[in-house]
Amino acid sequence: HVERFMEICEKWDVIATVIGEVTDGERLEIFWHGEQIVDVPPRTVAHEGPVYQRPYARPDWQDALQADDAGKLPRPAGGEELKRQVLQLVGHPNQASKSWITDQYDRFVQGNTVLAQPEDAGMVRIDADTNLG
Repeated sequence: HVERFMEICEKWDVIATVIGEVTDGERLEIFWHGEQIVDVPPRTVAHEGPVYQRPYARPDWQDALQADDAGKLPRPAGGEELKRQVLQLVGHPNQASKSWITDQYDRFVQGNTVLAQPEDAGMVRIDADTNLG
């Protein structure tokens, strides 16, 4: 069913290439440009392949990273400092709604968005032929 499989891959833009075929027989044979380069029992590849005993060690920096936690962060000493930090946090542009952009722009430009209003982020669909949004 290779042709049907390739049709499905094409439909979903999955890159697929036929690299061989399954044949009757008891051997795994691999050919490269017409020359046989492998001829072995399949078990030797699937079950008896090489096993690597690679050395491994825990990186020195990992212990320090694991020991660090949010409990070590400085805490506000009083109400005024807490107020200042909260105002600084809520006043940061990253906290603001982006709907003023998506309401005006994303849902109208060529009508080619994946997400638009009422979401506060727009996702533009990319045209497969031109690679343009």
